[in-house]
Amino acid sequence: MIQSVTRALSLLQEVAAKEGTAGVGVRELARATRLKVSTAQNLLKTLVSRGFLAFDEESRKYRLGLAAVLLADGASPLERMAAFARPWVDRLATDLQETVAAAAWFQGQAVIVDWRQAGHALVATHASRVIAEPQIMASGRTLLAWLSEAERAEQARRLVEKRGRPNLPTTIKDFMAMLDAVRRDGVAETRDVAGSGIGAASAPVFDASGRLVLAVSCSAPLVRWDAGAREKAIAAITGAARQMSAALGADA
Repeated sequence: MIQSVTRALSLLQEVAAKEGTAGVGVRELARATRLKVSTAQNLLKTLVSRGFLAFDEESRKYRLGLAAVLLADGASPLERMAAFARPWVDRLATDLQETVAAAAWFQGQAVIVDWRQAGHALVATHASRVIAEPQIMASGRTLLAWLSEAERAEQARRLVEKRGRPNLPTTIKDFMAMLDAVRRDGVAETRDVAGSGIGAASAPVFDASGRLVLAVSCSAPLVRWDAGAREKAIAAITGAARQMSAALGADA
């Protein structure tokens, strides 16, 4: 057996045994696995870098990362994605005081995996977990933008058939150009699409392989989506998306 692999797996198993708690500190893990703190620290950093563990800078504790939980036998991918995204969704909702969501592309559909609705009387809301027309929403556009080229083309052919909706592409060429712009800018924005009265922005979250895993977004009624609110939201969600990607082992 390879000693370093065995030790890393022991640490991973110890964190998994504590799932559902606030996490586990390095000293507790070192004691439980009979490793030096420095050895445990180095192995934990490696597991974090590949997305198998997540490290909370505030609590200084470790918990299972998305890469690990998605490998679990019988694990629900959407539930695990929601559990991974929840700390960032909660923090963003608190900081921005607007509706925040995390969405994923699952079985050919854009799906909301976790979200927090703002407490204002007038708010943006998610009436359904499945985003039937992802081109209408910033998070949906983010998810579409990082599909394979063939999948993007297929979605373009299907979605541009929905005519008569304001502020939406009406040709496949325009649809593809819209998604190319999202990939280039690293953020998707919508404003009053289909007469929604909503402004929104979304940023992509990647795993260690460079695959898009989630789209994190903030949305608000246009009466509160002025230039200042928009800029604050974009800075917050792009920052959170970078942190989430780093937690999954993505390159900076």
